[in-house]
Amino acid sequence: MDAVKQAKQSGRTEVMTVLAQDLVPHPRVQRRLNEAKVKKLMADADLDAIGTMHAVRYPIEGVTRDWQIDGNHRRNMLINLGLGEWPVELMVHLDVKEDARAADLFLKLNNRFVVDAFDRFEQAFIAGHSEAVGAQDVAERHGYVISKSNGNGHLSCVQSLQRLWSADGGVTLDATLGTIVEAWGHTAASSEGKLIEGLGLLYRRYGAEIDRPALVTRIAKYPGRASALLGDAKGHRQLRRMSMTRSVAESIRTTYNAQRRAHKLDPL
Repeated sequence: MDAVKQAKQSGRTEVMTVLAQDLVPHPRVQRRLNEAKVKKLMADADLDAIGTMHAVRYPIEGVTRDWQIDGNHRRNMLINLGLGEWPVELMVHLDVKEDARAADLFLKLNNRFVVDAFDRFEQAFIAGHSEAVGAQDVAERHGYVISKSNGNGHLSCVQSLQRLWSADGGVTLDATLGTIVEAWGHTAASSEGKLIEGLGLLYRRYGAEIDRPALVTRIAKYPGRASALLGDAKGHRQLRRMSMTRSVAESIRTTYNAQRRAHKLDPL
């Protein structure tokens, strides 16, 4: 990467001016390019508000260079506008020497902006954050793949997974995903975040009071299965005057209690 003016080094950072076309995105630590976002930036282009971009410098697969970890959409905006030779300010974080720390820096830099939840999860995983690594481990143990798109065997509700893992180090998430798989398999309909959070809330509230085999049997027989249960909870939400997550939990509690003569679960 060729600087167009002398770099200024101070402590743990080095600031230089480079051409937009010379920026090289980090191969792993960088949000996915969203073409719609690039087009919006192009339509509202303000070259005086490009701001500082950020990079790290260490070898990746034997190549040492300044790897951009922030500003990829702005970089692509400039290139698409034919302004690849536009000078931009680049701050290189010299104390970051591995992917985990680079991912952690990405998360800190992007706390100021709206970043796709899945991109944040990926970087948190690379950075070794316990809630991301733990959620991934529990999901894989139950036969799921965490991915950006939903579908059979896939989980995209990364925020829900991380919240449940963080509640007690994965105990609730493990019980929740285990129950779902036993009742409905790995269907896309049963992989919805609100359904997972609702069942997780039930486990958090009642814990050992729940007869898990009985719960599995009851929700497996729910007419219309997971999608119908979620739809009914949505329909009852306003009547119950509660959040969607709590309404799902209440629907599952009611289903569980049906036809039970003893050891029913009290209202939430």
